[in-house]
Amino acid sequence: MKIRSAAQGIAIIFISIILLFGFNSAAASNTMANGALYIFAHQDDEVGVAARMAYQVRAGIPVEVVWITDGAASTPADVREKEARAAMKQIGVPEKSLHFLKYPDNGSYRYMEQILNDVMKIAEKINPSEIMSIAYEGGNIDHDLTSLEATLVAKGLPAKPVHYEYPLYSTYGGSYRTGKFIPKEGAETLYTPLDDELMELKIKVLDNYPSQAAILNMLKAMFNKKSLKKGEQYRVAPDYDYMKSPTVGRVGYEVATRHPVTFEKWLQYAKPFIEHESADWIREQ
Repeated sequence: MKIRSAAQGIAIIFISIILLFGFNSAAASNTMANGALYIFAHQDDEVGVAARMAYQVRAGIPVEVVWITDGAASTPADVREKEARAAMKQIGVPEKSLHFLKYPDNGSYRYMEQILNDVMKIAEKINPSEIMSIAYEGGNIDHDLTSLEATLVAKGLPAKPVHYEYPLYSTYGGSYRTGKFIPKEGAETLYTPLDDELMELKIKVLDNYPSQAAILNMLKAMFNKKSLKKGEQYRVAPDYDYMKSPTVGRVGYEVATRHPVTFEKWLQYAKPFIEHESADWIREQ
């Protein structure tokens, strides 16, 4: 009887250990970061990283996509959304992973706090291991907003995902240029390599946006094996001071847009927002 009781006791301990580690493992798996969150301003901004998105989908990495604005400054919002959904279908991102926040195109900077709350809710549900946004480059005020919001979301998530960025366009050096980073000391440019399939897809994705053909056809002419020899550019986002202009002279959205906005207008909304969020961030540490 004593031997049997001892054996039963060992069995109970053994089962308890299994259950304990099993529950702990389950809890750990629920808190593990996974996948990538892409934060765009407009429905077509993904053309700069379309191949990377497809590369990750191909690798089985979950991809979630957020568009902050309705894209309606030049084209009806429903048209822009329909085009974006078609592009995502071609890339392989499922419908359930698409999020359209529908803030005003060219006016998202007026809703910084609301946008942060909306994006954070999405990010907390998926707990990404990386976040991708457009670089802080002054090309478009909505683009710069994605950089600011992505920075705060990355800092606010427990898993502390890596915040990557990619270039679209800027007026760095006094001239309009596309697809090139504004140089930043210590920031290394990385590349997503493009095989023939990814190169073809990157070009074909542009065809999903007929409403933006006048602009995108110029990019289409630039997308070739020579210009993308190393692949799609991206890098770890540097620590930006969002209350300083990203470039010398006037930023792109003051001079090279159909709907000009001044950098002073950006500061009017960004300064109190950043100061408030910075204070909250310090208090939480």
